[in-house]
Amino acid sequence: MSSLARGTERALMSGLADDVVARFAANPAQASDALTRAQATAASNHPRLTAPFFGVAVENQVTRRLADNPILDTTFSHLSAPGRIAPDFASRLTGQTFDITTNSVRSFAEHLTRPYGQGLNIVPYDRPAGFLFP
Repeated sequence: MSSLARGTERALMSGLADDVVARFAANPAQASDALTRAQATAASNHPRLTAPFFGVAVENQVTRRLADNPILDTTFSHLSAPGRIAPDFASRLTGQTFDITTNSVRSFAEHLTRPYGQGLNIVPYDRPAGFLFP
């Protein structure tokens, strides 16, 4: 597959993550809606859980956005699940893999040293300053 297709997929995944984060910043209830009821309650009651559950919400919402688009749904597979060692997403067209994670050197290093880290595309996001689950 061409480098254009690979770059397009990377840009698409980054754009989706950026849009989801912007929507959550504007309306934190949307982030809660992207979690299970138990997760949303825990995130709301325990602010120390904000960072990990924000990441879960971003991944879940990107997954929904991909599934809601017939073309993207046939292009990308959501692979990650609790207890499963796998990237978040993979392209059925190019074979590229993607992990959505916080925008930090530490997070990048942790993801790239995972068993599937070789060739992994990191899709970084920044949690909005002061973000809390309602």
